[in-house]
Amino acid sequence: MPRKKVNIPNHRFPDQTTSGVIIASIESTRWEDLDIHKPHRDNHFHLLVVTRGQWTMQVDFETIQIKAPGFLRLLSGQVHQLMDAKSAQGWAIAADPSTLPLELATLLETRVPLTIPLKHNAFFKQITELLALMCNVYSSGTDIYKGKSVHFMFNAFLTLLVGEITYLSPENARQEKRGSIIWQSFQVSLKANFKTMKSPAAYAAKLSITTSHLNDTIKDITGKSVSAHIQEQIIFEAKRLLYFTDKEVREIAFDLGYPDSAHFGKLFRKATGLTPLHFRRQFRD
Repeated sequence: MPRKKVNIPNHRFPDQTTSGVIIASIESTRWEDLDIHKPHRDNHFHLLVVTRGQWTMQVDFETIQIKAPGFLRLLSGQVHQLMDAKSAQGWAIAADPSTLPLELATLLETRVPLTIPLKHNAFFKQITELLALMCNVYSSGTDIYKGKSVHFMFNAFLTLLVGEITYLSPENARQEKRGSIIWQSFQVSLKANFKTMKSPAAYAAKLSITTSHLNDTIKDITGKSVSAHIQEQIIFEAKRLLYFTDKEVREIAFDLGYPDSAHFGKLFRKATGLTPLHFRRQFRD
């Protein structure tokens, strides 16, 4: 009997949220009632601050354990699922990227790693007090002024977080700040168009800059060329579809903009050292 072919669900941010941010205390949320225990994507950011206990998730192909005190950051598009939350306490935050200041959204994507082990220091005290207040205001009502207050407090939280990371690794701060608007715009365009646009020139035209300027800027910030980012996005999405769905290779190739599945197979093998089917057998079956 053939396997059922499935797509990866994509959860959308609620339209009715006035602040562009949702925050909940981990211990007061019935996680078993939420549809997050199966692989899915979100079209928004997820941040988690664990103050007690342990939180376990699968993020793309990796099992991530956050032990208190710790922090987790999920970007839109990442495939993830909750595995376990052992007596965890803290806060879970969802944020609509379109409501964030461009600089903060860029820093969240480029400066903040997937996980951060925290310490019981002054920074930890500041953010936990801020998140407790933010959660209290959020849960006390939904009028526009409270919504704005929650939004401003979330921006303050992100600013403190990025400041702490920059303090711990100042050598990269200046480099990653340069060209941040171009980098952010390229990321947005890449996520939206990688299935149909495969060349650096196409993205440069979309951003109304020269190909060389785009490539130099992206390479200065990330150390990788535009072509490398395009290929990474394609291959990573291919891995997600191979791992989380039962689609045939030819279907995945077509979904990613490659009518010739043999050509797609060669690109995948060149990038990973494995054929698509070998990858599926090795990492899933």
